[in-house]
Amino acid sequence: MTRWRERFGVLLLLLIGMGLAMWAASTQAGTYDEVTFLGVGRYLWHTGDFDIQHARFHPPLMYYVNSLFLELGPGRWDLGRDASGHFTYFAGRGYLYHSGQSPDAVLLLARYPFILLFVLLGSVLYRWGKEVHGPGGALLSLALYVFSPTVLAHASIAGNDFLLTTLYTLTLFALWQATRRGGIGRWALVGVLWGGTLLTKATGMVLWALIPALVMWSWWLARKQAWPRPLALKRILVETAGAGVLAVVTVMAGYGFHGLYAFSPQYRPHRWVDRLVGWMGPGVRDAVYALIERPIPGYRYVTMLLRQFGHVTQGHEAFLLGHRSRTGWWYFFPVAMSVKTPVGTLLLWLGGLGRSGWMAWRSSGRERWQTWGWIGWWGLPILFIAGPAMWGRANMGVRLILPLYPFLFLFAGALTSSRAPLKRGRWVVWLLVGWTAVSVLLQAPRYLSYVNELWGGPEAGWRYVGDSNYDWGQSLKELREYLEEEGIQEIYLAYFGGELPEMRGIRYRPLPCHPVRGVVVISTTYLQGLYLDNPECYAWLRAYKPVKRLGHTLWVFRIR
Repeated sequence: MTRWRERFGVLLLLLIGMGLAMWAASTQAGTYDEVTFLGVGRYLWHTGDFDIQHARFHPPLMYYVNSLFLELGPGRWDLGRDASGHFTYFAGRGYLYHSGQSPDAVLLLARYPFILLFVLLGSVLYRWGKEVHGPGGALLSLALYVFSPTVLAHASIAGNDFLLTTLYTLTLFALWQATRRGGIGRWALVGVLWGGTLLTKATGMVLWALIPALVMWSWWLARKQAWPRPLALKRILVETAGAGVLAVVTVMAGYGFHGLYAFSPQYRPHRWVDRLVGWMGPGVRDAVYALIERPIPGYRYVTMLLRQFGHVTQGHEAFLLGHRSRTGWWYFFPVAMSVKTPVGTLLLWLGGLGRSGWMAWRSSGRERWQTWGWIGWWGLPILFIAGPAMWGRANMGVRLILPLYPFLFLFAGALTSSRAPLKRGRWVVWLLVGWTAVSVLLQAPRYLSYVNELWGGPEAGWRYVGDSNYDWGQSLKELREYLEEEGIQEIYLAYFGGELPEMRGIRYRPLPCHPVRGVVVISTTYLQGLYLDNPECYAWLRAYKPVKRLGHTLWVFRIR
């Protein structure tokens, strides 16, 4: 492959991906979580107040990123407050409806940074794949990335899942470069990106185990002379520890070095202090109190982690294959991925994993260890994401395991790797890529509700998956357009989403749990019985046939 053809192919794929992401960003309404996130970063910048509930549930970096372009636009930074001055959970509604701009413009401004990150991650993915497989394998990995509906769905909204995926991958690629080439600058970059990953979502904590594991794996490969340079164990451990310290400092900086009096009686009683030193007299007791009652930078991060761990272990309402569960299923993510991933991509993933193993088996000596080297470097990040997710009870959607997707794309590149070129059947690989592209384009720009052909396509998807796997409130704009076209003045509505339908010009009455007459619109999530006090509240609607499915997720009934 000539250099200009390679560059043209990469540029074309990235432009196509950017266009597909922009298409979704400009057409879908605010998703449920997104409306709770918008503009929170502006509030944090201007006040330094990290005691709001948003910072208690997630680290702040995602809030900063979605506020980058919002900060440049008009509107006050405190639009997330209610009449009493309290910063509300759905803070984004203030920015959507009261900033002086249209809600669509606000959403685009919040989503732009994530689309730019989509291009950045694609470029890094190509670079990493090229180092291992050559340009042919790297182009295959990039093509699957660009035509991944799950990646496109979350790269086109202002959320933390794609940001985590980007920083997780960038951190490990920076670590790959640091272990292979060395240099203080590269290790400093590892530390900053590591801290950025921790600042994005609690899932980033897996890096505390994954990074040492990959460093030790690199050291072992160096002993087998299968790494580009020798690695001294003591030195590389010191460099890793230094990067870890920089990651901690980065986390503290993300919170503005905001300190919380973690051991103050305001937060927890000092019974244990009284038991230890109370008998020694009030003077000693007061001295101990004075020593420990100091603000601890980053302690808000610790409390956030504890809350997230409790959420994962306690469970979250989920839907799979027609069943609801609060504690989830261990097989939730494999099944959901088989529903949400194009068939061509699934086959290429399996083929890439199989061919990677075959390449390791057929090689010998140093070449075998080199092959096992990149298999370990890409396999461990997958296991460290998939393992905790399958063990946990929060089956909210495949977005929770999105960080493993780039590494599956990299494995698929083994099918066209220059290390072991296919002697025949290469055309089958690109035929599957074409099938993937067509499948995604036919359902574009509704990537959130994408369901592959084996499972019946998006019209049948509601039978198998729900929530952020299918219906996250993204079809509200299509409802408004439909009502205008049909001249419908008022409806009964049960809408699952973060936006306010009335602010989109939709007149409605809340849909009761008993039969009514007129035009009825209901979100798939509620029709599945999720997030309702009475899961069978709207079961009576199942006896009727919808006249329309808007964005596949909003069901329209005319009941006489």
